[in-house]
Amino acid sequence: MPDFSHPSTGDQTAAPEQETAISRLTGAGVRIATGSFAKSPITHYRPRLAQPVQFTNLGVDVRMAEVDNPYYSRAHKDEAEDPTNPRKIAAARNSNESPLVRLEMIGSLDPRQARAGHLFRQVYERMMAGQASPSFIQERVDGGSAPDAFTEGRARASRQLRIISEAMTEADYNVVRFVCGEGRSLRELDRVLEVRKGTSKGRLLAALDRLADVLGLGKPKQRDG
Repeated sequence: MPDFSHPSTGDQTAAPEQETAISRLTGAGVRIATGSFAKSPITHYRPRLAQPVQFTNLGVDVRMAEVDNPYYSRAHKDEAEDPTNPRKIAAARNSNESPLVRLEMIGSLDPRQARAGHLFRQVYERMMAGQASPSFIQERVDGGSAPDAFTEGRARASRQLRIISEAMTEADYNVVRFVCGEGRSLRELDRVLEVRKGTSKGRLLAALDRLADVLGLGKPKQRDG
């Protein structure tokens, strides 16, 4: 029976496959695998935020970005720079997930505009949530009627959208709905508005500023120039 207690010292050169596997487990790979990446402060990884990780033929462009910490506790907000309770954390985001995310990650939107767009998107998607597909397995009993797909959540979202639309001009609301709600691109918006390429971006930014005013997100950031 072969003796495996003492490895052979004849050839110390690792196979190419082994070297590849080892290289994948060194450096940043080890820190990410052990969870230290998530525990480190955001400032340590700030230079890496703009570095994309692309997956061929999948339409995915993952970048590290600063996002709101969902576990942030306001009870400790007065404590300065508490490393255990950060307002922002690093997270991987697919910049191609929607035009809104793409514009935010390339710096075309300020935080106020981005927040307004995401809030509108949440309300719009809640309003447009489709009816559940019919199931031929479940049986209706006691002559009960089918459940109403228009839930209280959808009704509330419908009221919120109506209030927003009444507070904005029809043109601004349609631009926000087209890009933030329906997830259409600026190129498509150019065609719908029948303007030259890139012109519709300014229309979107102005509409998002107005939306932020309606949502009470504070005053717009002063832009240079």
